[in-house]
Amino acid sequence: MNHSFDEFVTNIVNQIDGTEKEKADVYEELYIHIQLSSEQYVHAGYNLKEAEQLAMNSFWSAYTIGNQMQEAMFPMRKVMLLFLSISSISYSFIVYILHLITEGDAFIAWLIISVITSSTLLLFAVQTFSTFNRKSLLNTTLIIHTFIYFYGSSLASSIHFSIFLSIVAWGIIIISILLIYRTTITDYQFSNIENNNIVKLLHFLNITIGIFIIGITLFFLWGLLAFSEIFELKMLVILIPVSIWIIAYFIQIKLLNNHKIKSASFIAAIPFILVISFGIFWFTNVL
Repeated sequence: MNHSFDEFVTNIVNQIDGTEKEKADVYEELYIHIQLSSEQYVHAGYNLKEAEQLAMNSFWSAYTIGNQMQEAMFPMRKVMLLFLSISSISYSFIVYILHLITEGDAFIAWLIISVITSSTLLLFAVQTFSTFNRKSLLNTTLIIHTFIYFYGSSLASSIHFSIFLSIVAWGIIIISILLIYRTTITDYQFSNIENNNIVKLLHFLNITIGIFIIGITLFFLWGLLAFSEIFELKMLVILIPVSIWIIAYFIQIKLLNNHKIKSASFIAAIPFILVISFGIFWFTNVL
């Protein structure tokens, strides 16, 4: 194996999101292509070193090619991430400044956290984290970002231009949720085409249930912290449903990777039953 070709093609593949199998397929195709191109230059009269360099130069730069391939494989994702991150950063500073002017106080902690998550999404958009597992980190950031702006939408309700700012906040939330669905479901490829739809359905159900569970949990946790004089460890019991959902989702991913669809479907029923039980409890005891 040619070390220069291996390093060059690896740098290209590192710019691409996807499964290890997809990356391996792209690597093999690019390596063969650049190797054949080098051989053609040798036959044209160039020495081996010159032929290798010319073959790599024909691809421009590894970063440019990787970027183009990423965009071709996942069209509009970069644009959506750029729009989401820039609009989120702008929204955070506008709400913070208006809150500071009208209320004489502001939420500096929320500003810092919101700007950090928005800036992280911007780094993902420009593919700074090319060597990381982008899908997992990106989805984690998007989930955190979504709930930060749930809170941000409530901040806008008490200041001038509240209707406009609330609409912007909910636009940010909707785009974040759409990107979570897209990254996990639309861009997700399963090696067994026959089970691809089942896998996507399981991801869709888990994401939907997860958003519901986390949202309800944060609402009740906020209520406990707002109306309790002191924090007690027993309050963390409210995080049990979220923990169950995370563990169940993790187990499902492991089972799906081993092509155990029926077992994964059985585990998927656990958080679903949890949500149904909560709904019945809420309906019978609260409403």
